[in-house]
Amino acid sequence: MAVYYREQGPRTVRFATGLQVVRREFFAKYDGGGLGAGYGKEVDVRLDVLYWNLQPEIRMNERGSLVFRLGPQFGWLLNGTMEGSSSSWSQGSPGSTPPTSDTSELQRRYASDFKGDIRFLFGLGFRLPLGEATALTIDPYWSTAVTSMLDPEVASIAMRGYDAGVLVGLSWRHPGQGFWPWLRAGAPGSRTKP
Repeated sequence: MAVYYREQGPRTVRFATGLQVVRREFFAKYDGGGLGAGYGKEVDVRLDVLYWNLQPEIRMNERGSLVFRLGPQFGWLLNGTMEGSSSSWSQGSPGSTPPTSDTSELQRRYASDFKGDIRFLFGLGFRLPLGEATALTIDPYWSTAVTSMLDPEVASIAMRGYDAGVLVGLSWRHPGQGFWPWLRAGAPGSRTKP
C-alpha cells in the first residue's frame, strides 16, 4: 500500500515523495553474548514497515509518461512478530559452576530484536492516461538496504535485505503550482524587490 506526490511539468528532473507500507517475512538466525555466556535464536519474522520515499524523477521521454526514479527510503517499524526457538549457554566457573546449555521454544511475540531500515531504491514509472486528469501507473522497482534490520544491541551481525516489486495504481493530476516551485518562490530573498 502506498500514496505518492509526484510533480508533472516540462522539467527533466521533478520532485517526488511518498509513503509506503511494506510487509516483510523471513527466517533469521543470529546469536550474541560474550566470553562466558551467550544465546542464539532461530525465528520466523514478520515485520510491517512504514517507508518515507524521497525519489526524484528523471523524465525519459517528451510526454513524461516514462520516468526513472532513484533515492532513499527511510523505514520505521510499525508492528511485527517473531517465533521459533531460543538457546542459551554458559561456560561456568572451574570448581564451582558447571557449564550449561538450554534450548526452548520461543512463542510468538513482538519483534523487539528488529527495527526499520534505510534503503536505496531504483525504479521506473509508466503513466498510461485514462482521461483528462487520471492515469494508470505501473512502477517496477528494486531496493537494497544500507542499514541492518536487526538491532545492533541484540547481535553484532548485520541483516540487510533487498527486494523487487511492481506498484500498480491510479493517479489524479491536480492543476496548479507544484510543491517544489512553490517552496522556491516562497523562500526568503527569492522574490525580486520592486
